[in-house]
Amino acid sequence: EYLPRLFSFVWQMAWTAGQEEEIDLEITELSEEKVEFMLKSVDISLANSLRRIMIAEVPTLAVDMVQVERNTTVFFDEFLVHRIGLVPLTSHLANSMEYPRNCLCEAGCDKCKVELTLDVLCQEAKRDVTSADFTSDNDQVVPAALSGSGDAHVLICKLTKGQELRAKCIVRKGIGKEHAKWQPVATAAFSYVYDIDVSQDMLDNLQRKQQQEWVDSCPRKVFKCDEKSGRVEVAAPENCIDCGECVVKAEDMEVPNLVTVKHQRSRNGTYNFLFSVEATGHLPPEEVVMRALQVLRGKLTTIRQRVAEACQGMDDGLAADVELGLTELNPLM
Repeated sequence: EYLPRLFSFVWQMAWTAGQEEEIDLEITELSEEKVEFMLKSVDISLANSLRRIMIAEVPTLAVDMVQVERNTTVFFDEFLVHRIGLVPLTSHLANSMEYPRNCLCEAGCDKCKVELTLDVLCQEAKRDVTSADFTSDNDQVVPAALSGSGDAHVLICKLTKGQELRAKCIVRKGIGKEHAKWQPVATAAFSYVYDIDVSQDMLDNLQRKQQQEWVDSCPRKVFKCDEKSGRVEVAAPENCIDCGECVVKAEDMEVPNLVTVKHQRSRNGTYNFLFSVEATGHLPPEEVVMRALQVLRGKLTTIRQRVAEACQGMDDGLAADVELGLTELNPLM
């Protein structure tokens, strides 16, 4: 009974994947912590799949086990272990490492774990214990620096003279679906890109005060009124969230057709989406996007293989239809 539904899903994904040559990705903003890009000519199912994968299925590295050897701070062990586990670690090696459950070793090896040590004794009046105090046995797996903060390190606790904290930490590979400490992004969201059409003729029939009132009705500052020419421009279409305030205001002013807001669509009926991705420090934001696309490609490959196996034993006509849909997946593989 599930086969027709599965086939329908695969056909939809195959149709979207078949448009790969037409898919366009345009980066609008890129920094150490954030990337914004426009994904063009895709179905919303593909856009949402990419968003969910970035949040929950891109592998990273995080502290998974902590052995507290000495703790004379004011905090109990569980509190400190929780804070240590959430420290973001550079995860460029995540793809080359093994998940602990898949590794052939018994007690852990270089392929599935990295060791961090923390050994701090306060000899001054007071001292901060931060992520900079960790020592790693692998130079490529270290606590991530936090750009934009004062000291660029994560504060774990504070010590007074004579207090000591000593612990051994085991770093393992995982994904955000298992625990939030492996999540490579703080936020990953997307919104439709809108086509906004303003009737300049109708605006010209309004008084300057009415024009400004209509422009100010938008809470996202999408519109701008030029003081010299008096013309109203769509200054920031990317800020539009289709809240409808401009439409309601136009209706209150008895010019209901003053503005129309529609989802921006491509020739093939798909949409354009604006993504905003903020990284946690495990990986650069643009690398999170690329690795999420690799995971998505792997999922499509798995679907193709599983459906091909399910087609064995079908009558020739149905199997031929399924195979036709599966061939459309090839561009993403």
